[in-house]
Amino acid sequence: MLQMLRNIGKRTWSGSGPSLPTHSSHPLSITCRGKPISREELFTYSNGRFLINEAHALNRRYIRFDIDQLCNIAAAIGPFSPIQSIEKMEGGFSKALLMRKEDGSEMVAKIPFPHTGPAKYTTASEVAVLKYCMFIAHTCWYTD
Repeated sequence: MLQMLRNIGKRTWSGSGPSLPTHSSHPLSITCRGKPISREELFTYSNGRFLINEAHALNRRYIRFDIDQLCNIAAAIGPFSPIQSIEKMEGGFSKALLMRKEDGSEMVAKIPFPHTGPAKYTTASEVAVLKYCMFIAHTCWYTD
């Protein structure tokens, strides 16, 4: 299962491992910024515009993956509970999918854009920025 999770960040992914059970009692809800989107729109970049060569920039951020297999893997992490909804979020380094299970638990699937460099470094950079922002916020609120 861990190897299948590692494959998700590749440009094209179709889970080749064993299939996991899917027993969702609700249809999958997919949104971006609170508005319903199609499955195809999960693959596209919609966070902003580009001043130069926009078609090329958007193409570099297009990532196709097997949504059903991703949901099956996510549902099997922890106590089995099918994925009920996906909220698409994007940044400069990756696409993040907030996945909510039927039992109310949540998880984030991060799918790095291939052109931004090794995912190890982009994730480390994102974590460092968040830690710095938390430090600054804590310092500003608790100083005399």
